[in-house]
Amino acid sequence: MVSKTTLPDIAETTSPKTISPTMSSRIKIARVCCILAVIYMHIPPYLIDPPTTAFSSSGIIWMIREIIGRSSVPLLSIVSGYLLVILAGSKSWSDQVGRKILTVVVPLALWSAVIIAKDAVLDGPATLPEVSAIPQHLFGISGYPRNGPLYFLRDVFVCVLWTPVLLYALERKPWVLFALLIANSIFNLDGVIFTNSAIVLFFAIGLAFAKGMASPDIIDRHSRILAPLSFAILLAIGCLPFYANYDWIGDHEHDWALRVLQLVDRFAGAILFWWATKALLRFPRLVAFTVAFEPVIFFAFCGHTLIAGAIWMCFETLGFRIGGTAHMLFFATAPFVGLAASVCATFVLSLVAPGFLALLLGGRSPSLPQFRNMLALGRRAPAQWN
Repeated sequence: MVSKTTLPDIAETTSPKTISPTMSSRIKIARVCCILAVIYMHIPPYLIDPPTTAFSSSGIIWMIREIIGRSSVPLLSIVSGYLLVILAGSKSWSDQVGRKILTVVVPLALWSAVIIAKDAVLDGPATLPEVSAIPQHLFGISGYPRNGPLYFLRDVFVCVLWTPVLLYALERKPWVLFALLIANSIFNLDGVIFTNSAIVLFFAIGLAFAKGMASPDIIDRHSRILAPLSFAILLAIGCLPFYANYDWIGDHEHDWALRVLQLVDRFAGAILFWWATKALLRFPRLVAFTVAFEPVIFFAFCGHTLIAGAIWMCFETLGFRIGGTAHMLFFATAPFVGLAASVCATFVLSLVAPGFLALLLGGRSPSLPQFRNMLALGRRAPAQWN
């Protein structure tokens, strides 16, 4: 008699858990800081080739993008996996998938549609996709959606679909699972299932943290070693084109070597950003100021290419020189200008089109008290941070 093996449901593999105020605050800090950091990756103009010297505007931009921008995504993936399990409660996997359609897939499609509409208005109807290509442009079925950075939402949703399989493997052969996921991150074994093959690895780490198989507290306990080591790794990899032959990046025979470096970079980034959330807790007012913007940070993430593009159009119209002081100021402040623009845009939409705003934000529209808190610069820190 052959016994049947069934995949576990989220509700079957979790006991009721609560998130402590400190953990909740650190997750909010991580979301805000990591999303602001990732904006640096998508600010025009884009560098086609690595710069040859760090002592130039393009060198500075390259280092900021590599050290701060690229390394911020993995922690967002870990948080996504962690919260999926922790907040599941008695909800089944199918319930979670249904909710993620609202909170992830609908915003992905709407924001991509906004980009399509913007391009059609500015560049003409020739930019409109063929009818057969609309699913690809809206959802990124087999690659990047029209709103390129939102591939992250697409991949997170695919991770949710694979969660029962990941949980099953975590319960039985965790080391085999992580070995396969690491190999997948390096050699892209999944093909077109994931746009970024590393996202599922860090999502699975979040699942493991939520199930108590490991604890992020290890970073806090060994922060004196891990924090400077992680920063040194990020700095070394970010500065690689300035002291090593970087031509092999375009050589497909050596793609695996690049992916190994990127994977090490991502682990270092996740460690350093998580350590930073603990370090910021020493400054209660700064924490209060940071987490106040968490209700609009999803808007900033989804809309930052639109906002940065609009600012860049003004920059070009005014005739500022690329690499000049004005350009560097634009680059350095873009995440914060984008955040301010997101606050203004969400507030206006909450007044004139609240239903549309709710869909853009996956049903999580900011409330009026939350808007007031964003503008209350003299706010007091909650008691748990004092």
